[in-house]
Order: sequence, then C-alpha cells, then structure tokens
Amino acid sequence: MENETDVMEELSHLVHAEPVRAASSDRDSGNSQNREETDPDKTRILQLLDAYPQHIDQLIETSRMPSDKVSAILLELELMGAIKHHPGNYFSIS
Repeated sequence: MENETDVMEELSHLVHAEPVRAASSDRDSGNSQNREETDPDKTRILQLLDAYPQHIDQLIETSRMPSDKVSAILLELELMGAIKHHPGNYFSIS
C-alpha cells in the first residue's frame, strides 16, 4: 500500500458504497472543482495544527467547517503522513 486510495480499495468490501476507483474516475473526468475546494480546506486545517496536539472539536470550532469535512480532511492528512492522530481524537503535525 502506498497511499490512501490503496487503503480505501482494500477496505471497500467493508462499506456499502461506490468503489473507490469509480469515485476517482469521476473526479478525474472533469470534477476538478472539488479538488480546488478541498485543497484550501486542507491548508486551513494544516495551518491550525502544530506540534502540540489539538482536539478535533477545537479544530472544528476554529476552522468553522462542518465536522464531517474536518474528519475527512484529518483522515486524508493522516494517511498522507502529514499529521499524527493521538488518543482521544487529538491531532498534531508529524
């Protein structure tokens, strides 16, 4: 496994959802607007994090983003190796 897509492909049998490859091809086939919206959000979350772990609720409140979006961004960043997930839903920069 090399990235988050590989993880999602391996775990896709556990979730009743569209396969990851189909979702990826939708994104690649012209839905570049989602990528543009996601990147600033990732940047915003990364700006809020530092070496001292912060609770997810604090990140949600400070970023003023919906909790599901913050959770998804944190998971992506964790899978990329950019951040660390600590016990109790605390996160910090790797």
